[in-house]
Amino acid sequence: MGTTKKNKKKKQARNMGASELDTKGPLSEYGSTSLWESLQQESKSKFCFTLEEDRMKVLDRVGRVPLLRAVCQRFGIQLQAREYDFKAPQPFAQEDILQLFPVTKGVSHECKEAQELLSAGKKFQRIGNLHRALEALHEALYVLHQTCGPIHTSIASCYSTLALVHQQIGDFANALSYQQKAIVIWEIVSGWDDPEVALGYSNLALYSYNVKQYRRALQYMGRAEYLLQLQCGQNHPDVAGIYINTAMIHLDLNHVKTALRYLHKALKINETMLGEQHLATANSFHATAVALVRMQAFPLAVKNENKNYEILKAYYGESDPRVMESARLVVEYTAKAKLQAQNKAGAEDANGNAAEKLRAVVFSQGGVQADKDASKDGGDAPAVGQKFKNTTRLGRNKRENENGARTVEVS
Repeated sequence: MGTTKKNKKKKQARNMGASELDTKGPLSEYGSTSLWESLQQESKSKFCFTLEEDRMKVLDRVGRVPLLRAVCQRFGIQLQAREYDFKAPQPFAQEDILQLFPVTKGVSHECKEAQELLSAGKKFQRIGNLHRALEALHEALYVLHQTCGPIHTSIASCYSTLALVHQQIGDFANALSYQQKAIVIWEIVSGWDDPEVALGYSNLALYSYNVKQYRRALQYMGRAEYLLQLQCGQNHPDVAGIYINTAMIHLDLNHVKTALRYLHKALKINETMLGEQHLATANSFHATAVALVRMQAFPLAVKNENKNYEILKAYYGESDPRVMESARLVVEYTAKAKLQAQNKAGAEDANGNAAEKLRAVVFSQGGVQADKDASKDGGDAPAVGQKFKNTTRLGRNKRENENGARTVEVS
């Protein structure tokens, strides 16, 4: 009896948030402020999570269009495609709803033996036993084909893991082939805009890069970026990961300025969404430092790598190999920055000395030319400035003689 009463109390506590929304009337009577307040109360009572007071700030961070798209997919709503004013109290009208469609749920068939083999293959891949991983994955693929058919999400996952194992072995052609098969299955089963499809295109871009298909790799990475922005918004951390991978491809192709633009976007997203002390932010700082080294901008590289070192040290401690490697890079970049500054100072001194020598040569050549002109006239050689001054006065006296004016003799 005591256990039954406790379960009833727990159910009542869980249903408090939903009943509170139901007792206030239909959603059409809600404004944006009152709806947000009700969502705050429900999230706190059901999930013990407190939403921020400023709803506009939350929506700006999440992204309004991806959030609206997710709501429509969950509830089976088709809206008219137009520009919506999300800051208005009621941005949607009844005419904006084109149709409603049912959202169904079903149970996917799973084979226990195949799932065990697939899990074993992934485990062998993580510990580095690649040949055992290949055996387990091929056996799992055979069982899945016999039990689930050729089009199934488990088969797509098996193909994707096989692609990863072949990539680690160095068989990039087979890795590319298996990854393409996985994407085709995911697009058929889950739709072309599923997150697994976006992740699959990102991996496919890396495998294409390994076989030196650089243009195709950038196209696949652009496709993954588009799908993630459509699903999650422009400020999602996964989009930042796509930006970093794209930057690394551009960096290997010596497109350093383009790589830096992508790295700047990734760093901004990670700092905004995850915080300045997150490991993803540290990764962005390290990638930016690597790109700056390629541009010979060593002082900026030292600054970024030092931030990466501070974040890693706070997470792992000074004895961790990753922290030690970052510290080594800081020392290396600092030495290169000092050497670059010394070379720049030496070049400036050399340029200054060369300019002084050039001025001396010019003045000496001017004096020689004055001596030659004076020797031709048969007079004494005046100074260079005095020569031009006397030439001006002689020209004026000559014009006075031609006009019949009084002649003035030049001393």
